[in-house]
Amino acid sequence: MNIYWAFPEQKWNVEPIPEGKDLDPNRAFLPLQLAKKALQGLGHVVLPINNRYRSQEISHDGIVFSFDAMHLLPKDILRKHPVKRLIHFFMEAPMVGMRYYSHKYQQDVFEKADTVFIQDPSYIHTRFRNSKKLKAFKFAHSHLGIEDSLFSHSSRKLLVLINANKGIGLKQSLKRLMLGVNPLSYYPNWLLRERMRWIHDLARKKEIDVYGYGWNRYSLELSHVSSPLENQAWKGTVEGPKFPVLAEYDFCLCFENSRFPGYVTEKIFDCFSTGTIPIYRGAPNINEYLPEGSFINLSDFNSGDELLRFLKNMDDSVKSGYREKMKSYLNNHRDDPFSPLRMADLIVQEVEKA
Repeated sequence: MNIYWAFPEQKWNVEPIPEGKDLDPNRAFLPLQLAKKALQGLGHVVLPINNRYRSQEISHDGIVFSFDAMHLLPKDILRKHPVKRLIHFFMEAPMVGMRYYSHKYQQDVFEKADTVFIQDPSYIHTRFRNSKKLKAFKFAHSHLGIEDSLFSHSSRKLLVLINANKGIGLKQSLKRLMLGVNPLSYYPNWLLRERMRWIHDLARKKEIDVYGYGWNRYSLELSHVSSPLENQAWKGTVEGPKFPVLAEYDFCLCFENSRFPGYVTEKIFDCFSTGTIPIYRGAPNINEYLPEGSFINLSDFNSGDELLRFLKNMDDSVKSGYREKMKSYLNNHRDDPFSPLRMADLIVQEVEKA
């Protein structure tokens, strides 16, 4: 059977699954690479869908997986040339992937897909939340254990953040309104302004190094203007994998882009893999998934000064305690709901149902 994959960016739709340092330096596609290997072992053929495809080239008995890519599928793929099954995954949270959460886009998904996976039903319009097509999944990280050569790294600096500055300005807000999405409807869960406050406070104190594009310029996030970071806090972008950079620090400020139940992305697990203790702000129910003492909850602190006192007064034995729990969690693949193996198994199970 032919299995087809479609991703929201055409540069990813060249090979069956992006691999290698150029296309996937941080192994974000590891869950799908594992799924591809398993499917090929079962005799299936895995192919990409891109803008060079015509629907006639897609097998009637094939299965299509869309990862936030319903808008890139050939227009007549389901109308004139139906496939055996179409499975759609909502990957991004609403404040980042807003086009995927317009009423029209969701209506297309639920009309055309046989199964729809989402991390939390609160993301979508109420009329679709009781659909029998809807299933839950967890955003998979890209680790099968700790990075042995990095986890034990000594002589670490204090604090880092590795994130792009994704402030949404007036132009982007108007674009989303044209797509039928009101940015303000998700605004209470939008964490970028809070992240800006923490980063600028710590940068003024010369206590954080920041990597990622966009921090060296002014940015507009709805009505809020943020200035470039002070005191040379911005260290540029990370060329290549980010894990060696993470391993140079004791702590990492880990902000999700949005605050939704169950929305936990790779950021905190990247820290687990390198022995960098995460300071987390995101999913309000994070304690349901990760063991106490494996991360620091930023919600427990009211200011940069309070946080810095806590970090600087932490002795090595306490740091070792955090790292032991991080290591234990990441090395127990089958008990980890965010494991890339879980995601790979989920995809294989959907194919086996056909």
